[in-house]
Amino acid sequence: MPIPEFINEMEANHKIVVEKIMKIIAKYEPNLTPKIIKTMGKKMIGYEQKGIFKYALASHPKHLSLHNMVMYCYPELNNQFIKEIKNAKFRKGCINFIKLDNFSYETIERLIEESAKFEYPTAQQLKNK
Repeated sequence: MPIPEFINEMEANHKIVVEKIMKIIAKYEPNLTPKIIKTMGKKMIGYEQKGIFKYALASHPKHLSLHNMVMYCYPELNNQFIKEIKNAKFRKGCINFIKLDNFSYETIERLIEESAKFEYPTAQQLKNK
């Protein structure tokens, strides 16, 4: 399924956020190409680096998820942004946005900008590939 068609099936408020986050990822990670992936039993818009899952965007009925495996590999990045991003539930490698009011694109942009600076995939990930 093409990405525009996939996005078109999302709730209206999710579409807007997903499209803006995709633009942010493209700005800081121009070598990553989005594609529809299936991971964790769900279809998502995913990005891989050197064949290893790095980011994904998923629309769920009750929330929107931004998966960021750099946060999983580097907990200090997760800890930095957990204090800044409100109205969201953090996991090791994803952020679930339950309410999209007061959504801070500036903070997400800084998160992606910082994520792009870290070594990824890590040497261990490449070894396990």
